Amino acid sequence: MPGDTIKIGFSLMDLALGGAQIFYVDLAERLSQRGHSVHYHLFAERENESLCDKRLYLRLNRRASAASIRDLVRCDVLHLDGYHTPQHKKNFGKYLFKCIETYHSEFSFRTSAPVYAPNRVAVSFALQKKIPLSCEVIYNGFDTAAFAPIPCKKEWDLAILGRIHPAKNHLLFLDICSRVARIRPLRAMMIGGYPWDDDYSAEVRRKISELQDAGIDIHVTGFVEHEKIPLLLNQARVLLVTSPSESFGRMAAEALACEVPVIANDTGGLGEIVTHGRTGFLTRFNDAEDFSQLALRLLDDDLLRERMGRQGRKDVEEKFSIAETVRRYEQMYERIRNEAQSERRGWPKERRTTK
Repeated sequence: MPGDTIKIGFSLMDLALGGAQIFYVDLAERLSQRGHSVHYHLFAERENESLCDKRLYLRLNRRASAASIRDLVRCDVLHLDGYHTPQHKKNFGKYLFKCIETYHSEFSFRTSAPVYAPNRVAVSFALQKKIPLSCEVIYNGFDTAAFAPIPCKKEWDLAILGRIHPAKNHLLFLDICSRVARIRPLRAMMIGGYPWDDDYSAEVRRKISELQDAGIDIHVTGFVEHEKIPLLLNQARVLLVTSPSESFGRMAAEALACEVPVIANDTGGLGEIVTHGRTGFLTRFNDAEDFSQLALRLLDDDLLRERMGRQGRKDVEEKFSIAETVRRYEQMYERIRNEAQSERRGWPKERRTTK
């Protein structure tokens, strides 16, 4: 830990229930527990309250203090969530030099254009390669004590984790389930709910109904509190990640932490989480047949599943723990604070006193 307390200001566009938002709440909690002074400004409070998940909001407020922009910029360092438009960044004006911006996807980076913080982080090496500016890589770590093996019955053969949205490609998951069920009995679980009542949701519902009519057990949990996800993951034999793009892929790391092997599209940062043949498998892109054959291989081999699960947890503890993430960000915060203090000491008197 740095030698003394750092005053850290988080600027968050929203607190919708997603992987990036959960990460910032986790990070704020850990930084506060380590003695830092944590503050936040949440734009969605005045722009769109529907993007504020109440549970995340309550967790954040237990460890961080709400602040106006005017108060936030007095912090030693400002951490932007990576979804700030240039218009939003105008709020920070001359304080942009002490901002960190964490990019969670190519979309996140494009949203920031053409105004970028001088201190930048990408959440995977795969994403770093797609960003034409220098970035450090810091993974979005999580609590591997909360996501851990739990003794319970394996209720489900295959599972998918994530809101029912085209970005997660549940239709591919259901196609895989259909193919596997032609060979062996299958019970599958979809952990997540429908964020919108749109054409895609209707198509997913229709496909689920079709499979259920054919005697395949498909269970949709609906929206689940984040604290309940570890138990649900532990009830699955294998997690599938069918997303066409994942800059990081937190759900894959969470499953491995629970000793559940993962079969994933070979895209984005998933190859940094899943080691092919060691902790799961990476498939040919969007290839339902490849997915289904690998799923059958794992479902038919208990020893292979257990071996991959154990290795997966070991890898996750080494690479994706929240403790390692906090350590890396603390180093950045301390460097930025020290650079800012050194620069101020070198300013002419009239500049130092300018408000």
